[in-house]
Amino acid sequence: MALPRRQRSLVGRGGGITGLSAKARAHFGQAKEAARGIPWLVALARFIPDQAAAAADNTAVLRQVERMEGVLAGLGTLHDRSFARREKEILAGLSTASSFEQAQLRLGELLGFDVGKIEADASPDPWWIADDVCLVFEDHAGAEADSVLDATKARQAASHPAWMQANVPACQGAQILPVLVTPVTKAKEGAAPHLNSVALWPLQEFREWAKGSLATIRELRRTFSEPGDLVWRARAAEMLEAEGLDAPGLHARLRTRPAAEGLKTVK
Repeated sequence: MALPRRQRSLVGRGGGITGLSAKARAHFGQAKEAARGIPWLVALARFIPDQAAAAADNTAVLRQVERMEGVLAGLGTLHDRSFARREKEILAGLSTASSFEQAQLRLGELLGFDVGKIEADASPDPWWIADDVCLVFEDHAGAEADSVLDATKARQAASHPAWMQANVPACQGAQILPVLVTPVTKAKEGAAPHLNSVALWPLQEFREWAKGSLATIRELRRTFSEPGDLVWRARAAEMLEAEGLDAPGLHARLRTRPAAEGLKTVK
């Protein structure tokens, strides 16, 4: 919810009273750090110029944690059976091409993303959305490692952002990044021009990352009792960021790995 103009003025300029602006920022920073598990309080930092960028990322991570809370609560906290079953299903699913997409969908959900998958003409594989970050996957899990990525598959991956904008309201205005998950290391010359905007995530690396992600969630679940625990939320946010599982950090890292550079071009 946006603040009224008068309140924004008070936050940004200390109400026009000399010297109060710095004090206001200091007090707000202390309050925000004391209650890091409250997304709306962290979001107010966007009205303070030197904290705006960090506040946007922190808010996204805290909302990701809130969604994770909902999934963990749904799996139950009295015993481990449901969580253990879900974890086993994800790991088993990621190990085979036929069940890879469904397992990927479940993994994103457990990590606190809004996830989806639509079976339609030219539709992408699963997508993960968190605030203004959208990762949309092109899964190539059934390919042989010594095969070569062709232009059709590359073009398909590159077209996913346009499909998402046209068909998924939740990603409007988001930074949409297509991600190719594949075991191949080579691409045809005709594929190369389409791969500059597509991130590369090697299949085996994705599987290992997923295994580590589940271990982190399992560790967090040990201290989870119910949604709304601010101490738990703050710890969860810190662990997601430290392990590279937060949406802003994950998006930023994948953007530095274009498939055009990661795959060797061959004739």
